[in-house]
Amino acid sequence: MSIGFDYFNYSDYKEGAEDSYQQLYHDLHYPLRMICYIYEGEHADYKGYSFSDRSCIFISLAKIAIEDNVDISEIKKELKEIFESDVVEELKKELGDDFEVFYKDYLEVQREYNKL
Repeated sequence: MSIGFDYFNYSDYKEGAEDSYQQLYHDLHYPLRMICYIYEGEHADYKGYSFSDRSCIFISLAKIAIEDNVDISEIKKELKEIFESDVVEELKKELGDDFEVFYKDYLEVQREYNKL
């Protein structure tokens, strides 16, 4: 597995996710699940796109939704897939210094997920 873009890291995904979330959730009132798939669709066709990328996208959007007091249960299936995988170990290698930012969000999302 590898992050799809050599120049992309978790912080880049999160920044783009914040923009998409703001526009699609607040401005257009799209449901969270649809926002996740739209944002993922913007990246999925790039060479090297992987489960690591998908995990970054779903974790970043779930974290943003949690901060906005939005229920994340509609992406529970996707989060379960991430939490049951070995993606954290992969991302530890791939994200380098940015891993700490990802892991902090990952743990917060996991705490909320466990409440569902």
